[in-house]
Amino acid sequence: LFDRCLAGIIRTSVMMEEYQGGRRRFPSLAALSLALWVATFVGLLSDAPSLLSSCSGEIPSRASSLLFDKNARGGGGGDAIKTKEPDDIVVVGVKQQSQERSFPKVAWLMSFPNSGTSYTLRIVRQITNQTTATNYGHEHLMNSNGHIDNDDDDNDDDDNDDVANQKQQHNNNTNSATGTSLLLYSNWTQGPFRANLSQALPEHYILTKTHCGSRCVHCAPDRYLETIRTFQRACLAGRRIDNNISGNASKTTTIPTMYKPTVVARAVHLIRHPLDNIVARFHLSRRRNRDNQNVDYPNNATGFQAWCHSLDRRYWQYETHTPWLDDTLLQLWKHVPCHAEFFKYIQWHNLAHFTTTAMMDIPVHVLRYEDYAAGNGWKRTVSTLLNFLELPAVAWNDATPFDMHSYHRAYYTQEQVSNISRLLQHVAAAPVWKTLVGPYFVSDLEG
Repeated sequence: LFDRCLAGIIRTSVMMEEYQGGRRRFPSLAALSLALWVATFVGLLSDAPSLLSSCSGEIPSRASSLLFDKNARGGGGGDAIKTKEPDDIVVVGVKQQSQERSFPKVAWLMSFPNSGTSYTLRIVRQITNQTTATNYGHEHLMNSNGHIDNDDDDNDDDDNDDVANQKQQHNNNTNSATGTSLLLYSNWTQGPFRANLSQALPEHYILTKTHCGSRCVHCAPDRYLETIRTFQRACLAGRRIDNNISGNASKTTTIPTMYKPTVVARAVHLIRHPLDNIVARFHLSRRRNRDNQNVDYPNNATGFQAWCHSLDRRYWQYETHTPWLDDTLLQLWKHVPCHAEFFKYIQWHNLAHFTTTAMMDIPVHVLRYEDYAAGNGWKRTVSTLLNFLELPAVAWNDATPFDMHSYHRAYYTQEQVSNISRLLQHVAAAPVWKTLVGPYFVSDLEG
């Protein structure tokens, strides 16, 4: 008992000392050890099991928060902000603990925006007749009449859902959306949130949308450069809409949220051809009509190249003055249209891979957007996904047909494709290039 408690305190003390840069702000380890001897003796005489559970080596919640927030920028950039500590998932009481075990675990649907997220969520609901979830509570709102307003299209991908903007929205205390987010469970105020109330919750895993971090479009490097810990934090972050706080149905409060990683048990890593993915982000930017882009950048290859040139020129000054981008990378960027977009794409897939496989050690299913195409075995692709999620297939005929969009052969020159391939391979982690991204360029470079 003593050994386990001492090990937990040593780990916490060492980690906290490292966090404080060597300036220890806690009692000395010797004092802690002496106190622990006394506590252990008392615990053995009274309630040793409870003492054992409290000394299992877990970092105290405040220490965990401090460690987790070290140098964090949140989901996509900006300065670090203080978010509410995620709600405890393990509740007290035999009855509540029994109920907790019946809750489905979260299965992330991780996607760099415009990779087929909305289609995946939609067909899972249609075929299984069970609901999905999302980190972003503004997508499915219950209005004052009890009606559910749905909007889970991939339209929240750059500057809307990052934690820095959540903070600003929270300070403004209002949001254009009206209604209240649908809580997954009554005590899970930190997300994720249900897509609807008409369909049942899955028994084992609920597919949950998250775009994680490193996804902003109109941003400098200080906003999109990520570490594995800030990326994981962004994967857990979202926002909740609540009009019960203001008491005014026409004014809703936006609250930044973040749930605990312990509720995440699986992940679906959704990926799309990078050349198509970046063009799709261009189309989304046009739909938002930001800076009159529909006029300045027509919806074709010429408009795309002009849009890329504008982004490249706008942020080049910031990129050349950041210490985190080396000269070799910057030289490669000079010959790639939308170079920062492609960097964000490959950084995102690197971080998604290592967050799930190394940091969290959870099962991962790789799902390619292109595999939805009829010629690639649509039903086999969806069946494999449902099997991974342990979901039933009860209504195949209700599924929306897949509409394949591929632009890359018309939007890039062959030289640009070669340069983009070199850039991505330079930044990609070896397993990410070999199994996820590299195969896309085999036929492209040959053609």
